[in-house]
This record gives sequence, C-alpha cells and structure tokens, in this order.
Amino acid sequence: MQNQEIIEKNKKNKIGIISKFLINLLLCSILLLSICILDKYNVLEIEKLKKEVSTNINILNVVNKINGKINIIDLGEKYEEVSNEYFETNIGDKDIKLETNQYSGIKCYISGVVVKIIKNNYYEIYIKVLDDNTYVYGHIESIDVNIYKYVKSDEIIGLSKDYYTLRRESV
Repeated sequence: MQNQEIIEKNKKNKIGIISKFLINLLLCSILLLSICILDKYNVLEIEKLKKEVSTNINILNVVNKINGKINIIDLGEKYEEVSNEYFETNIGDKDIKLETNQYSGIKCYISGVVVKIIKNNYYEIYIKVLDDNTYVYGHIESIDVNIYKYVKSDEIIGLSKDYYTLRRESV
C-alpha cells in the first residue's frame, strides 16, 4: 500500500512540473508579444534596450551584494573594492609597456572577470574588476583564460615573448 501512495504522489508532482513549465512558457510568450507590440507603436525604444542589455554587467558587484557579510558564493578569496591610487598614477588610459623575460607568464594584477578577448596579431584580454574599471592586457601570444572566467590576482592569464601592454578603461 505504501508503494501505491508514493506512485500517486509522484504522478501529482509530474503534473505540477509540467503545469509550471507551461505557465512559464505562456508568461514568457505574453511578455515577448507585449514587447513587440510596444516596439511597433514606438512606446518602447527596443534599440536603446538592446544596447543596454548587450553590455556586460559586473557580476562581481552582484556576487558581493548576495554574499553580504556571509560568504555564500565562495570565489576562493576575499575581494573588496580596490583603491585606484596606484593604478591612477601608474596605469592610465593609455597603454604602458611592461618588459618580460622570454615567454614569461603574465599575471593578473586585480581579481576580476574576463569580459572580452580579441585576437588580431596578438591577444587582448579585457578583465572587468569590482570597481567597474576594465583592465586590458595586450600583446599576449598565448592565453590561459576563457571568456567570463573569474581570475584571481596573481593568476597567470597568458604568455608573452618580450613585453605586454596594460591599460585601464574607466567607466
């Protein structure tokens, strides 16, 4: 008799899951349809909305707010807003050239999230940090990171033969 009750309970849960899925599908469809109608009648500027959504949000700020004083989402180290005093005086909005030994590992200076990687002749790695600044490491020959990876300070992000460049892009 006990097995029969368990089977009945499972049937009710499966129906509940399917119903929830269909309700969510219906709500998303209504939302999408309403956005299309509002855009058609120029109530909503969809191009402006696309531009705002297409930029990267700083996930570290979100994690910081979720964690609060308790470390709910552990990234392996305590991160806080960085004082920009050193970086404002030494790393400006233009590239600085940093010499390396032959094929030395390039270390990340501040913990952050890789938001963009560009390859022309060399790689450029864009790392967004907690204070919303983006640091761009350039002239990198091989990379050890991927997009949206969280990198810790002093973690090696790539290799460079003789030098690499670094610049800060302010908000």
